Amino acid sequence: MTLAIRLLFIHFMALDHIFTTTFHIHHKYVLDLIGLTHHIPALYNSYRVLTNKDFWNDKNYYKNDISEYMITYSYAYFLYEFFYYLKHKLPLRSPFDIQMFIHAFMSCLGFYYVYDFKKYHFYIAVFLTWEASTPFLNLANVLHRCNLHDTLIYKVNGICFLSMFIVFRIILGSYIFWWFLWSQINIGLRVAGLTLNILNIIWLKNIIKKLC
Repeated sequence: MTLAIRLLFIHFMALDHIFTTTFHIHHKYVLDLIGLTHHIPALYNSYRVLTNKDFWNDKNYYKNDISEYMITYSYAYFLYEFFYYLKHKLPLRSPFDIQMFIHAFMSCLGFYYVYDFKKYHFYIAVFLTWEASTPFLNLANVLHRCNLHDTLIYKVNGICFLSMFIVFRIILGSYIFWWFLWSQINIGLRVAGLTLNILNIIWLKNIIKKLC
């Protein structure tokens, strides 16, 4: 693990500590807040990668400073997310917490291999577009905890969340799914990709149940 990843990981852990101890924010809100400091930059960086024709011409090996930063920043965040569940959620009781713990672990595993191999940056940029749905989930969590789940804004936000989830996590997720399934890549990276796609399908089923 490089110094940059260590420093970024410390940055996320420091934010966690400040929110919970200095501002006395409950840890169930903290992940939403810190998550936004990752998701928005991750979406911006993935956009810059996916609008660069060089990545489309060489999807496996091309990389640049933007994609290197994208990988480093997100790797550090998912390490934080993994330790968040170790710090705040053990023992894991709800199915959702178990699924999120698996999500964090598999994300760390995927980023470890990509960072170590120094390739597949294009596919990681596609993976990070999944975060387009997450700010809407963060807002839904805040509205629900403020007892605003019967309001129009909550319902509109839910529609936006479902739309983004289907487009980015299911449709683009299927693209990554088939690539991981048929590509001759490291087994650990393949398992991480397939597991994350399975979680997306489980979550879509749960989302539809709640909306119905």
